[in-house]
This record gives sequence, structure tokens and C-alpha cells, in this order.
Amino acid sequence: ASELSAQQREDELRKVRVRVGVFVKNWVAGESRLGLRQAVKDKMLAFVREHMTCDGAPDYAAALGRSLERTIDETPLGRRVREVSLVHAAPKPTAIETNISSDRMKLTELDEVAVATQLTFYVSSQMFERIEHTEFFNAGWLNKGGDMTSPNVLRMIDYFNYVSSWVSTLLVLEKKVKERAKLLDKIVRIAYQLRKLNNFHLLVAVLGGLGNSAVSRLKHTHGRLPKKTQAMLKELEDVMSMEGSYATYRKTLDSISSPCVPYLGVSLTDLTFVEEGNPNRIGEMIYFTKYRFIAKIVRTALRFQDYPYSGIQPVDSLQSYLNSGLPHMEDKELYSNSLTIEPRGASSKDIK
Repeated sequence: ASELSAQQREDELRKVRVRVGVFVKNWVAGESRLGLRQAVKDKMLAFVREHMTCDGAPDYAAALGRSLERTIDETPLGRRVREVSLVHAAPKPTAIETNISSDRMKLTELDEVAVATQLTFYVSSQMFERIEHTEFFNAGWLNKGGDMTSPNVLRMIDYFNYVSSWVSTLLVLEKKVKERAKLLDKIVRIAYQLRKLNNFHLLVAVLGGLGNSAVSRLKHTHGRLPKKTQAMLKELEDVMSMEGSYATYRKTLDSISSPCVPYLGVSLTDLTFVEEGNPNRIGEMIYFTKYRFIAKIVRTALRFQDYPYSGIQPVDSLQSYLNSGLPHMEDKELYSNSLTIEPRGASSKDIK
């Protein structure tokens, strides 16, 4: 009876190994765009050779093992990237002086398409396209040592805050309401071009800067905004509305199959919810449902790495202007400046 029990146990183990082999084969084939690290390939191959293609293994297990071995062996190291040229994203920017020094640039005098394009080039090529799927695991960006586990995710978060703070600061630094309204108009138009480029990450950053209480209270400035620009701003706010857990944005994202930088805040919030609301194990069993949720969230965010912005080239002077020491103020200073340029209760004739 004990020998029979041992044999039954061995048969069950073989069945489990085959199921694992089928799962791994489908997973590797389905996610081959992510590539495999050499250490992972070595562990997978060791499992196949030890348990599926070894002497004494059933024919069906050996056949699956050999097929799986080929699949793993042929999967590339690193990621496969689909080259897609930038089309239907935005009109070509107006020609700009590339020899003008960045310290003499003024945002209102720059072409909004060029600014949006250069912002998109930087956040995409230097951050988003470099994110590894492992950076999303275990909420690494929130933990100590996040600069090691989630370096590119953290860089995208920092750049989001950088752009948002810059937008708010620029507006409250402008003392003349006429010039301030002109600047606000330019910023909204830049945001509109970011939307055309499917750069949702920086679109939300700009909207966040405009939504800062120090800026949103500037009613005399907003009152001078052309109706066309007001309509643009309303359209952008509707797309990125938080209503229904960003329902409109999620629907928009699902329809896109061209270059895109998704708003990382939604993905990170979803991951945090899944991580904190679900156990890793139920009893001794791995809770695979949790990991399927995580995989779906990460896949939704990183699928756009297959569609790089290959049609964009950097303009050195603009890159220097946008990424080197732009003005930034803390919230307290922002609000103080806001009260100075548009005091509470001031009428339009009191505002210069």
C-alpha cells in the first residue's frame, strides 16, 4: 500500500510538472516582447531538463519539455521593440531657431508643438522606454531603496512634479495680467499638443500645475483666456477627469495603438490597490488571481514601449531650456505671489 501510495504521488507530481510546463510555455511565448534575463532562462531550462526531458520521463512530458526548451532558448534577452514612425500624432512644429541660447528663450515666443514634442521626446526616450516590468513589483517605488528597484518609475514621478511645479511658478511670477493671460494661453496650447502626442503623463502634470490653488484662483487671468482656448482646456480636463476612476482616460487608452506615454499615476494607484488588498498566498497556495491582476496592469502600461516615438529628434537648445533649472517655488511661496498679483476682492481695474 505504501509503494502504491508513493507511485501515485509520483504520478501526481509528473502531472503538476506538465501543467507547469504548459503554463511556462504559453507565458514565455505570449510575453516574449519583454525578453528574458539570462538567470531566468537558466532556471527555466534547468527545470525542464531535470523534470521533463530526463531519463524515465513519460513521452508526453518529454515532448512538451523539448518544445518548451526550444521556446525558452529562442526567446531573446531584453525587450523586442516594434519600430513605429510617429504618425497622426501632431502637426510638424514651426521652424525654430536652433542656435538661440536656452537662457534667452521665452515660453510665449516658442512654438507649442515644438515644446510638446521635445517634452515628449525626453520623458519617453529617457524614462518611459527604459522602464523594466520588474520596477512595478511590490510597490518598489514607495519603499526605501526605490532608486534601485524602480529607478525609471521614480524618474517619471520626479519629472511629473518638475513640470507641474514649473507651470504654476511661471504663471505666478508674471506680474502683468495681460502677459499672464498670454502665458496661460500658451501653456494650455502646449497641453493640447501633448494630448495630440498621446503624452498623458505630462498632460496631467500640466493640468496639475494649472489646478494648483495659487493658479486656479487667478480669475482675472482666466477671464482673459480666449473662448477657443477655454474650450481646449475643458476638453483636456474631461479626458483626464478622475470621475469613475479615470473612466474616460482608460477608455481612450484602450483605443490607442500608436506612440503613447500613459499617465503612470493611474497604473501605480491600481497596483497599490491590488498589492495592499490581496494576500500573496491563501493557506499554502499562491494566490494567482492577484498576480494576474498585477500582470494585466503592467502589460497595459508597458505595451506602448512597442511603439516608440521614432519620428522625433531632440533639439539641443530646447532640451536645455526645458530640463535645466526652470523656476520652481514651494506651495507657500506660490500662494503668496498669487495674492500679490491678484489680491482677494480686487476688481479688474485694480489688476495691472
